[in-house]
Amino acid sequence: MFAPCDPTLFWRAWNAGSKVAVNFKGILRAGTMRRWGGWSALATSTHGSAALCEIWAPSSQCSTAYIGRQLLQIGALVEQAGGVPEIDLEFWRKQRDLDATDRLVDHPELFWCEGHILSVGLKPA
Repeated sequence: MFAPCDPTLFWRAWNAGSKVAVNFKGILRAGTMRRWGGWSALATSTHGSAALCEIWAPSSQCSTAYIGRQLLQIGALVEQAGGVPEIDLEFWRKQRDLDATDRLVDHPELFWCEGHILSVGLKPA
């Protein structure tokens, strides 16, 4: 998740990216993996944990570079996949233009959040 921008932009990007990149397909399912393990009877006992990593502007040079690369990658996948509104494509093209002065990564109110989820299940005996 990232801000400030249209909050639905993220979901449209992920939906588009899922059409062309295998790793995008399962990322948003991670939060439900614990339940899937229990429902499927693949595990007799399941547990999980989640951690959020938040980056707020102003961020370190390393964080800025990381976020910039992530936005560049997402933008490339969205453009390759198509099927998103033109205003979204304009946003993603701007993220890929290293000379643009109004990229999200350079915004003074940038917020970037990633979730890391671990699900563990014990196999039936």
